[in-house]
Amino acid sequence: HHHEYNALSNALINYLKKVDTSILRKDSEAYLFLENIMDSPFRDTFLIVDFNYTDSVERILASLGIAENEIQDRIKKVHGTLKSGNIIFGVEDGRNFKEEDEYDFLRKSSNRDYGREVDVSSVMIMAREVDVFGSSMGQTDERHFEDYFANRRTRSSPERPQNFNLYYHGDDSLRRLEARISALTLRGKSGFKTNTTFNPIPLAE
Repeated sequence: HHHEYNALSNALINYLKKVDTSILRKDSEAYLFLENIMDSPFRDTFLIVDFNYTDSVERILASLGIAENEIQDRIKKVHGTLKSGNIIFGVEDGRNFKEEDEYDFLRKSSNRDYGREVDVSSVMIMAREVDVFGSSMGQTDERHFEDYFANRRTRSSPERPQNFNLYYHGDDSLRRLEARISALTLRGKSGFKTNTTFNPIPLAE
């Protein structure tokens, strides 16, 4: 089974490497979002926590005139990169298998680079502004968000006010994201919204 997992991982890497990320659409929501950061008060302090394997974000920042060394400082890749040849994918530890030992390799935590990635919740807790763009905050990644939402649903920090900007495509998308916030706050969404400035931001469909 483990050999099959490695084969699947390699197949995914090879497939994604064929995706052409060199063509940048400057009218895309992602490009405009990052361009706006360059014109914001956060230009010199922003940090991008990237769940993608590809270098799309790096390419956009380069096209916006950001130097290579700064790009490396500004982006933290959570799931590894195609360039490294080692991507982290699978299920979270809470998932149960009938044959635990036989399928343990399917857990993300079995990856040799697991745990080296950025502490997403700590970054979010300390930020003056959090922008959730292109993420469903789904169950496969929820451990990255749990501590943040637990912290923000119970703790108001007047000396550290925070904007929480949630980007969404259409009403169904917003409903799903709101449901995820309810789950991540253990149904304490009202406390979370009280302790942050909550801003749902619609994107063009």
